[in-house]
Parts: sequence; structure tokens; C-alpha cells
Amino acid sequence: MVSIANGEVYVYYPQSVKKLTTMQQSPFHSLGYTPIFYSTLLLLILYAAPSVAEEIQSLESITAAVQVFLGGVRSDGGEPPPITVGSLDSRLRLSACSTPLEVSLAPGARSTGRTVTVVRCSSPRPWSLYVPAKVVTLVPVIVAARPLLRDQLVTAADIIVEQRDAGDLPGGYLTDPSQILGKVLNRPATTGAVLTHIQTQGVRIIHRGDRVTLVVQASGLIVRSAGVALADAGVGERVSVRNESSQRVVEGTVKTSGIVTMDLQ
Repeated sequence: MVSIANGEVYVYYPQSVKKLTTMQQSPFHSLGYTPIFYSTLLLLILYAAPSVAEEIQSLESITAAVQVFLGGVRSDGGEPPPITVGSLDSRLRLSACSTPLEVSLAPGARSTGRTVTVVRCSSPRPWSLYVPAKVVTLVPVIVAARPLLRDQLVTAADIIVEQRDAGDLPGGYLTDPSQILGKVLNRPATTGAVLTHIQTQGVRIIHRGDRVTLVVQASGLIVRSAGVALADAGVGERVSVRNESSQRVVEGTVKTSGIVTMDLQ
């Protein structure tokens, strides 16, 4: 506390009282300054003094909280995946949280690939912060080992298996060579390109108008009948066939050249 009494200035400390000066000793006294001037001057000095700095939440602690949260969302109990947390603005000045930081996924965000989390503090001064991150989940995928052309039949020499981040993969990516070997590309692919289902079509071993054998197996019995294919199809693909005896159109699955397994209706 500061006071002026009998032309003298006093500062009260917890254990003592110190006289700073007398107005008569002050160089301002000869200029005719009044006690009001001294009071105002002291108040300005005191308020200009640095205040006790507010404790700030460190950006490192926010980043660590996001990493721990995302590393614990694995459902398979495996090792935590590599996680990259987006850079936080160094100008952030968030009040230090007296309780553990709360982290959750932002609405609509997923736990793998590129995602966004929400970090919240509930006490003493609540705040929330959106933090982007990336969770790397590696999966085996089929990629082109060399440039591939449209209508090219895919062989074992044309593909390799690589580990890629699932968050960056296109939809319908292939994970097993058997899914593409023996099929024809309907569009070209560059070296290293991830191959997908929509880029392939089976080799057409049955063509529209071909005579085929319809095979039905049920309860240990196998029934065969002749039919005519109504479209082109490859192994494993569905095709419509007209039964030559009944003229009924049925749908079956191509097994081998000239053989279609009928589905029972």
C-alpha cells in the first residue's frame, strides 16, 4: 500500500514501512507539483509494473493428449499406429487446465487417415480447440509393377504387393493378387498406381450367343442342360442364359469356359 502523509511518501510492505522520499526533496517540488500529482504518479508506476503471468497450457501437452487418444482407438489391440498431429499456432495462449485434457473425434471424423480431434479443458477457464491429425494404418495393396495398357491381360509380372496408408487409398483397392490375375484392365495404369476393382474386367470366356452347359447341384444330385448365353462374361461373373429346353431365362455364375452354374430359384 502507498500513502502520502505530512509531505512524505510511504510504501507499506508485509513486514515494514519504507519512506521513499519527501515532497520537499523531490525535484518536482520546485516545479510546484501538488500531493495529487504524487499520488497519481505512484499509481501509474504501480499499475505499469508487470503483473503475475497467467499459467499457460503448453502446446506440447495438447499434442501429446491427441497422440495418446488416437493411439488408443485401435480396436484390434495392436501396436499404436504412427500418428502425426498438425502444427499448433505458436501464438495460442490457452489457460492451463487444472484437470486432464479431454480429447474426442470431431463430428463426422474417423479414427484412421486424416482426421480432426477436439481438445477440451473444463476447469478453471473452459476452452476447446480443434486439432487436425493423421493416423497411418498400413495395409497390403496391389500396385502396378510397370506401366500397364488398357485391355492388357494382367499377369504376375505386372503387379507387386506394397504397404500403403489406408487413409490415402482409393475405394475398391485390391489386397490379393488373385483378385486381378487373369483379368483385363479397362484403363491404363502407371507404375506404382494402386489397382482397384473398377479398373479390371474379367477375361470374357463366354460370349453372347455361345452354347453353354447349365449345371444345377442340389441334395447330391447334378442336373445338366443346354443353354445359350445372352451376354459376355468372365470367370466368376454373372450371366443370363436361355434354357434351350424350357426357353426359360435364368442367371448363373461362369465357372469355366462353356460351364455356367445355375442358381436355384
